[in-house]
Amino acid sequence: IPGVVTSTGAVSLSEETPISVNGARGNQNNYMLDGGDNNDPLTNMASVVPNPDALEEFSILTNNFSAEYGRNVGAVVNAITKSGTNKAHGSLYEFLRNDDFDTRNFFSLQKPKLRRNQYGGTMGGPVYIPKVYNGVDRTFFFFSFEGVRDREANTFSSLVTPTALERTGDFAQSAKKPTDPLSNPVSGQPFPGNIVPTSRFDPASVNFLNQLVPLPNTVSGQYIYNQPQNLNDSQILVRIDHTLTSKQRLTGRVFYDWNATFYTAGLPLLHSIGYFHNYNAMLNHTYTIAPNLLNTAQFTFGRVLGQRGPTATMGPNG
Repeated sequence: IPGVVTSTGAVSLSEETPISVNGARGNQNNYMLDGGDNNDPLTNMASVVPNPDALEEFSILTNNFSAEYGRNVGAVVNAITKSGTNKAHGSLYEFLRNDDFDTRNFFSLQKPKLRRNQYGGTMGGPVYIPKVYNGVDRTFFFFSFEGVRDREANTFSSLVTPTALERTGDFAQSAKKPTDPLSNPVSGQPFPGNIVPTSRFDPASVNFLNQLVPLPNTVSGQYIYNQPQNLNDSQILVRIDHTLTSKQRLTGRVFYDWNATFYTAGLPLLHSIGYFHNYNAMLNHTYTIAPNLLNTAQFTFGRVLGQRGPTATMGPNG
């Protein structure tokens, strides 16, 4: 829509793309789900992002907000989840991407790995318990599930590693010009021939170099490789709608999303993992007091639990 561009200054913990609206920052939008708060307090982006099959409608307001909106100066993005109907309905889907259908990038040494499965399903209808309760025209349920399993490995070419000669202390071929010799940090005198004696090596550094730092695989001194980043994500949504009277309606909805992302740092043998658990619950009571008077009372609960850190024993595949 007019005034909206992709933002590069905001960080999202989910797979959403930050957007800048009318010049505001990408983290200055107000995200709402079923009329309640849906903002991650860490990144100020949407906390949970339901899959498209779980959404009934959404709206994006970029200016001239009414009194019911506020919080941020950017856009107001409000998504409404589906509810059940008198007839049972459901859906199943899967989106597949695989590097078997791709070709190698011209600047890559090998074809990047990409194997992505995004699958899920929905189900909705009246609540029906045989011989106990028939919810037709009164009580409805809706359930949604989505799983994402993403295995990627994009080309990483910014890593410059020591050559075989440099690992022995011989930097004679590495000096940009003879007038830039290596100097002894203790005496201040240059090392003869730009060769650092092995007696000056720190054992911990030598062990780190031998165990974790690979030799260059290009003539320019770079180590180019496909850097893996793997994602396991799952989300569940459950919603119940109940008609109390002809004028009153009660709605409850719970959304839970949990994911684990496995990262690779600059060095190919250094790995880290990030876990995130996102919760969003809503309870709404709508009362039509008169044809021209409507009251809505709503409670929304949101929580984000995150944990990041290095992993010494867990590889990029978990």
